[in-house]
Amino acid sequence: MDDNTAALVVSLALIFAVSGVALLRPIVKRLAIYLEAAAEARRRALPGDSTEELKSRLATVEARLAALEVGDPGTRELREQLRFLEQLLLERHGAAALPRGDA
Repeated sequence: MDDNTAALVVSLALIFAVSGVALLRPIVKRLAIYLEAAAEARRRALPGDSTEELKSRLATVEARLAALEVGDPGTRELREQLRFLEQLLLERHGAAALPRGDA
């Protein structure tokens, strides 16, 4: 390969690389902004019914847990369910969403 052909190949490669970046960068940037906004909207969108359902289930689990004795085999499972539901409420709505108990 002579010097002219090598220079032509390198020049064309650089032209294609620069034009590809120049054309694709704004498109990719807009796509990233769109995907980030969609993920944020999905993360914030919580149906109100599920929150009320979680609160009622948490109250039910707390009542069942209070009614059971400490030595009962089902107590461990109920405590795990209670911790799980409390964690869900905390993740979604913070500490204000948890009902106050007399414990």
